[in-house]
Amino acid sequence: MKRAALALLALAACQSADVEVPAVATLPSTYEALIAPLLAERCTGCHGAERAKGGLRL
Repeated sequence: MKRAALALLALAACQSADVEVPAVATLPSTYEALIAPLLAERCTGCHGAERAKGGLRL
């Protein structure tokens, strides 16, 4: 009985592993969409290439 239950559990695990997951490249980039514009708008004025206030350069 234990072997049958274990076999059934293994079969169920294999079936659930067959689900398609979207490729990473197709997912929207959170950094490019949300974070980069925020840094450009609010941070690079004081912490950009020309100025590094507090020693922080972004």
